[in-house]
Amino acid sequence: MIKQKPLKSNEVQFGTEIINAAQTFIMRKNVLAFVPPRQVTPGHVIVCPRRLLRRLSDLNEIETIELWATAQEVSKVLESIHRTEVVITVTDGEDAGQMVDHAHIHILPKQRGGEIKLESYGAVRSETEAFEEASKYRAHFEQNPLYAESKSFV
Repeated sequence: MIKQKPLKSNEVQFGTEIINAAQTFIMRKNVLAFVPPRQVTPGHVIVCPRRLLRRLSDLNEIETIELWATAQEVSKVLESIHRTEVVITVTDGEDAGQMVDHAHIHILPKQRGGEIKLESYGAVRSETEAFEEASKYRAHFEQNPLYAESKSFV
């Protein structure tokens, strides 16, 4: 496991990075989804376990189910909002190109003909931009009857 840093009530940890909780749009018992400070494409989000685990193989069965079910749910919402299909990708381990030492799934809306390179992160966005985008996504999940802070799939 990755070492837990001391966090304020409005923060979550992603690998060694501290993310403002206002960038999250799903926070469940085992999983969270957030808008990263740097995006590969417009609409790029990350879904990860709340426990600080390096690899997908480190997740227990419940975390694995909740992680992938949440990724599926998020992808449907992003497709609806961005009116395009999405790329769902995982780089699991350093040799696979994983840049943040925390198991996670990237969900990236992709326009026809567009190219996606995970190593091509854009400039850091302002917190205000990230908060606004997360708020837009959060509204979609709060309207969904399946959405709940304590949602569990098992």
